[in-house]
Amino acid sequence: MNLLDSTINDNYSGGVADLISTNSSVINSTIDGNQQVIGQFSDNCGVLNSIRSLGFEMRNSSISNNNLPVRAAVDLWVTNMATIENSAISGNTAQAAGGMIIYDYNRKLLNQISHTTVNNNEGYGSGGVYVTAQQSGVLAISHTITSGNTQLVPSPGPSLNPSVVSGQLLSQQDFSEVGQGAIVNVGGATPNDLYGTAYVPMDSFKVIDQNGDGDTAGGVLLGPGDTIPPGATSTVIDGLADNGGDSQTHMPVEGGLAVDGGTPFNYLPHEDQNYRIRPWDGDGDTTEVCDVGAVEFRSVTESDLIFKDGFQATILIRRTLVKN
Repeated sequence: MNLLDSTINDNYSGGVADLISTNSSVINSTIDGNQQVIGQFSDNCGVLNSIRSLGFEMRNSSISNNNLPVRAAVDLWVTNMATIENSAISGNTAQAAGGMIIYDYNRKLLNQISHTTVNNNEGYGSGGVYVTAQQSGVLAISHTITSGNTQLVPSPGPSLNPSVVSGQLLSQQDFSEVGQGAIVNVGGATPNDLYGTAYVPMDSFKVIDQNGDGDTAGGVLLGPGDTIPPGATSTVIDGLADNGGDSQTHMPVEGGLAVDGGTPFNYLPHEDQNYRIRPWDGDGDTTEVCDVGAVEFRSVTESDLIFKDGFQATILIRRTLVKN
């Protein structure tokens, strides 16, 4: 399965399912405004699923405004060598986690999430990202914004069937219960933005939560390279909008923590979600540093450059930027 330059929207049985595959991909695409009607296969899936796959990739894409009765907008279930980068996961609502579930069940090969923005999602287990890595070396998260998400409070009733209590790890049986509509109860701190086990790697230039709260749960400990904004998410990124690329993006706010908040050189992609140059000097201090999240503030495409060489202190661009 390879989805390229595509839009999947306004469906009532989910979006994309990638099952037991090798090297499937979603590139430069939008999955927006889909719903799921419980029944048959769809009640166990997110709107974008990769299940027991090898080498799945999602790049330069937007997953937004989907409403799901279970699971999460992006569902990585027992994947090996999956990559999510240069993407926005925004405005989704789901029962287990609004934005993304990453479920590791004794996987051995690294999954990577980088330069991704997870914002304005709602879910009962976690508003943003829910990770159950059961060992080290299976997940790397870097240069990613997880902020402004909301953990919903489940209403009492017979549907409540907690699969996780006080941070206990999900078993394979537990997770199948989540897929059937159980509410994940992580206990402890309210994980508006991130729930994860002790094997979730921190200290990798991430912006997490807002208002200085640090709403994470489980075994997650923030590292010195991770940042909690003292103010609202709106001081870090703007809302999801058309910022000139093929998919909608969250533009960093001028002077916010995301601008030049990463590394000056990076093994990660050298273009952002809008295919503009990364790294880029976004704060005007003459040093090119990667932004955190999917978009480089005030960057341009290669075609916008007139010239840039080792003798030229200033980059000349072909056009005047109207939008950041």
